[in-house]
Amino acid sequence: MKQFKMNNFINIIIIWIILSIDLISKFFIFKYLHLYKSYYINSYLNLYYINNYGIILGMFCNHKYNLIILFINILVLILFYYINIRKKSINFINSLIIAGSLGNFINRVINGFVIDFIDVHIGNLHYPIFNLADISIFIGIIFLIIKYMLYRT
Repeated sequence: MKQFKMNNFINIIIIWIILSIDLISKFFIFKYLHLYKSYYINSYLNLYYINNYGIILGMFCNHKYNLIILFINILVLILFYYINIRKKSINFINSLIIAGSLGNFINRVINGFVIDFIDVHIGNLHYPIFNLADISIFIGIIFLIIKYMLYRT
């Protein structure tokens, strides 16, 4: 039981760190960058501040309150799963997903939109603009897929 409490404490710290970095980065982007202006970093990375009123690729942008309800339900499901799983590695993976989800959820509730600003491109091929919370969610999902693929074999 002590080990479980320590793992939970560590995972809460991980969530807090990722969430803090995400929200601070969004605050600075909102405060200091101009909307729809590109800031060159290098040949494959720009900062480009946009307000994302939807979800992936801006889908469902006219459904603000439905998105908030959807995100609350997803967070409740993840938290329920998180509380009931005792495996350290899966809790770490869930911490990544929870931190990213909370970052975007808080941003959406406060602003009515999510601040995206990372623009990755190779030549004229651009990946959709995203933020640090999206990276956390993406890495968590990749680790979750790998974990389940290894578990199945």
